[in-house]
Amino acid sequence: MTDQATRSERSEEEIPGKPTAASRTTLSHIMTGSDTNLLGTVHGGVI
Repeated sequence: MTDQATRSERSEEEIPGKPTAASRTTLSHIMTGSDTNLLGTVHGGVI
């Protein structure tokens, strides 16, 4: 085995797991006039 492969194997064993809630992500998008419908409201999607 190479030194790099040995380090890779070690790092996989040493990394502790974490619960799904710790991986939560939030995505935000600033809506502009081009994202609105004819009434000027935004319903969450762009076509």
